Amino acid sequence: MGCLRDILLLTAVFVFSPFLSLEARGSMDASRDSEYLSRWAKYNQTGQYDSVIVAARPALDSALLSGDSSTALMLSVMTAQAYMFTESEDSARYWIQMAEQLGVDNGSLPSKIVFYNTKALYAIKFKLDYSEALWCFLQGYEAATAVDNQYDRVGLLTNIVNVYYLRSDDSGMPYAMEALNIVDSCHISGFSESLTYLAMAQMHYMKKDYKAAGLWIERADSIVHEGNFSSLTATVELLFGDLCMAYGSYGEAEEHYSVALRHPYNTEPGTMSRIYLNYGKCCELRGKTEKAADLYKLGLEISNNHGNVEFRLELLRRLTDIYCDSGSTEMLRYYYRQLRESLDTIVEREREFNSLLLSNQRMRHELELSTNELELMKMRRRNMIWVFVSLIAFLLVASFYLLWRRQKRMCRILVDQHVHYVQQIEMLQAGVKQVNTPPYDDKDAAERELFLKLDAFMSKDKLFRQKDVSLDLLAQMTDSNRTYVSKAVNHYAGQSFSSWLNMYRIAEAIRLMSREDEMPLKQIADEVGYASMSVFYNAFCKETGLPPGRYRKELQNRKILPDS
Repeated sequence: MGCLRDILLLTAVFVFSPFLSLEARGSMDASRDSEYLSRWAKYNQTGQYDSVIVAARPALDSALLSGDSSTALMLSVMTAQAYMFTESEDSARYWIQMAEQLGVDNGSLPSKIVFYNTKALYAIKFKLDYSEALWCFLQGYEAATAVDNQYDRVGLLTNIVNVYYLRSDDSGMPYAMEALNIVDSCHISGFSESLTYLAMAQMHYMKKDYKAAGLWIERADSIVHEGNFSSLTATVELLFGDLCMAYGSYGEAEEHYSVALRHPYNTEPGTMSRIYLNYGKCCELRGKTEKAADLYKLGLEISNNHGNVEFRLELLRRLTDIYCDSGSTEMLRYYYRQLRESLDTIVEREREFNSLLLSNQRMRHELELSTNELELMKMRRRNMIWVFVSLIAFLLVASFYLLWRRQKRMCRILVDQHVHYVQQIEMLQAGVKQVNTPPYDDKDAAERELFLKLDAFMSKDKLFRQKDVSLDLLAQMTDSNRTYVSKAVNHYAGQSFSSWLNMYRIAEAIRLMSREDEMPLKQIADEVGYASMSVFYNAFCKETGLPPGRYRKELQNRKILPDS
């Protein structure tokens, strides 16, 4: 699910109208203002971003030559935004820097709105820096509120929702609701209305309320077709496909994905990568592994050609899993090397966003594991070549045996490493009073005391077993608020609230797996607080690197019994 993350845009029809309606200045008179506004609104809504650049550049050059810095600032940011949607990283970065040199702080509030929105998009698309993106969106929203521009407020609110969605956090629902209230109270229609409905669909999907998500997608689809907003056509079809896949209607999902791929010229490359990714997932679920691999490769090619990093990691991970299962050593090594490089970048961004200690340890573990696995694959390949030279007949038997052994060993190593990691987490929890305790003031003491309460709820009361546990619930139980609760978890646990909650749930799931009565996995998922098997499965794989069934089998084979 997810496509608003691919567009994340505040179009010229929103952000340029407050600026261009001001009194004409410099070389742009009132008639030219109207002409350019009409062009930019049309080009953005139909995905003709190259035309935006062509239309804006003459006016930009004229403003620079005449010394009209205010107009030049607005046009520089508009040009950067257009390059953003064509995934031209170098050009987008150049015009963002140009805007900074012209003096954003000294510019008008409308120009600040466009600038901060564009800079946020750049941070997400090319740097995967969510903290910078969220900060920029909030700065832009503050400026839009100051000028009481409801169109810009709606656009920035939906972009803020996207940041939460990128991090798989349904806490963005209040922002989506606020955007919806503005649309309803101000009778806003058209492009911004469709973005708002898509944002509502996102958050309902995250909450597993698929019926409500479907209704919001249908409302957005109606507006997109009526307004001929072709830049959103592929996005709507992608959402329909994701919803069908959630219901298990894989055939219908494939049809929607196929329709989405028919609009490459009106769709930004980031969205196209997402379509290929989700289409591939659908094919994998239907057993079409070869087709899935081809789709992932096409998505990865788009990502590499345009420098977009939003979905590169997931595409590489999927390809690595496919070739690991098939035993294709050369392809596995090729994609695993790229996966390691992408992991390096993502870990750096996560460290900046959450100041993580545990994530950093986990990353070092993964890098060490990947190095060992590459050496192991080299050794296996040398042995296979030697056996082939010695005896062809023996090679056929030995190769199957070696492939089976390699897979078993990889699983055992993953289980060993994760059990060690769980033990490290328990040690960190046991010593939480000694962690991050330099001299602190009363505010720090209150935050630390809040985290100790939260940790007691999880470790002693096992609150994580409740399916409705949330930041709001914990805030109510501690007489605090969700902002302080989230900040305390980020500071002392070194990770986001959702990751912290999953850590407790998966640790409890492993404990239940180690029992001799072999509780069914569905019952385990329900016991530890997951509403569905698919959510439990994804969370378990993310935390341990193995599916729950395989993990349990390795525990039984190796007789590994984690501490209760």
